[in-house]
Amino acid sequence: MSRYLPIALDLRGRLVVVVGGGRVAQRKVGCLLDVLAHVRVIAPTLSAEMQGWLAEGLIEHHARPYADGDVDGAWLAFAATGDPEVDRAVAAEAQARGIFANLASEPEQGSLATSAVHRAGHLTIAVNTDGLAPAFAVRVRDEIAAQYGETYAEALEDQARERGRSVGKGPLIAATRGSALAMTQTRWVAQRLAMHGIATGIEVIHTKGDRILDRTLAAVGSDGLFVKELERALAEGRADYAVHSAKDLPSRLGEGMVLAAICEREDPRDTLLSHRFDVSAGGLHALPQGARVGTSSLRRRAQLAALRPDLLFTDLRGNVDTRLRKLEAGEADAIVLASAGLRRLGATARFVHLFDSAEMTPAVAQGALGVECRTGSPVAARLREALNHEPSERCVLAERAVLRALEGGCQVPIGALAQLAGERLMLDAVVASLDGTCVVRSHAEGSAREPEALGTALAERLLAAGGREILQAFRPTEGGFDS
Repeated sequence: MSRYLPIALDLRGRLVVVVGGGRVAQRKVGCLLDVLAHVRVIAPTLSAEMQGWLAEGLIEHHARPYADGDVDGAWLAFAATGDPEVDRAVAAEAQARGIFANLASEPEQGSLATSAVHRAGHLTIAVNTDGLAPAFAVRVRDEIAAQYGETYAEALEDQARERGRSVGKGPLIAATRGSALAMTQTRWVAQRLAMHGIATGIEVIHTKGDRILDRTLAAVGSDGLFVKELERALAEGRADYAVHSAKDLPSRLGEGMVLAAICEREDPRDTLLSHRFDVSAGGLHALPQGARVGTSSLRRRAQLAALRPDLLFTDLRGNVDTRLRKLEAGEADAIVLASAGLRRLGATARFVHLFDSAEMTPAVAQGALGVECRTGSPVAARLREALNHEPSERCVLAERAVLRALEGGCQVPIGALAQLAGERLMLDAVVASLDGTCVVRSHAEGSAREPEALGTALAERLLAAGGREILQAFRPTEGGFDS
């Protein structure tokens, strides 16, 4: 007879301690992140994968060996140090405090056993052999997975939606793009919501901007390339909220849509990356004449051309991972990407230089996440309470007001950055010609309580200072994204 009771635990936002930083511990942590647990890792060093999770803010790390008291307050404890003596000490402390513990090295010594798990959406099937034959458990799991796949997951989602409509319950559904960065951002939001007792399922939407990769964003000639399909999912009731890189949002949202929350902003600046040239100290000036710089952003290209007109600029489309691979393959000598996306993915290159915002003004709302839902949605207030960061929101509102007043979009090189100083808001913005020969910058300060008025006023200054002539050379469309 089995000694284990198969149960399902709701660990959303609950503390789980993992002792160990190697590959076995990494597998444990990965499973815990999948269920949105609050994971604390105790280990002198971390695997590369866990270092990435730490950089994304998905785990907590205490960089030292295990010490008595480390499992205090935890719901569960996992010991995976590779040292049976340490693992036993973790288990002994946990069990003395009434905390279930799992020992990777000696499963039979613990009070908690993990299973071979198959997940298809919200359908979860676990196979356990009491620790007698883990490989056999995996074999059975794989046979089950072959039969109960995505069709069953879709059927479950349909039934859950119907049940949710009838009783007013069930997890919220988040619409997101399918890139690694978009999924990381959406999981981050879901984890924060879980801490407030709000469960989330994820609906991946493939947008027009993701599908069209053979042309520049400006050449596609449409606003909201990464947004419209997500808004359609909201309008049709297929999703309750959508997670966006706020810089992708058009200056005016789709009809019937509202920004429920702006999450706390990451570093909004741009980063120069290279494998060939050491740009870490000299930045752009470390590149030789004629060096190829890859970017799909007209805003970046215009400001780069103003600084270094002797460089060659090449269009570089694709998500962050794709562009980094193209850099490594030699398709460009250097590329420019948003610092926030690199940090969230834990991605980098051999040589890295962080631009000062005075030389490279960021895109509107760069580094911030926007959470969008239907106007009047009953979940809007809950999303705002759980996710909104008011200082970041004020800055983003000011920047978006600049974009809206200039009627800017992907075909116009526009940048803006707002920064709070107490109750004052400092706002800088730029409009530039594509070749960088004409760059108009302006600065304004005002009350942080009226960010949109400040943004509109600064846009008028830009127009009066020569921005109007620059804009007339383009065919602007509304839309605030800048990749």
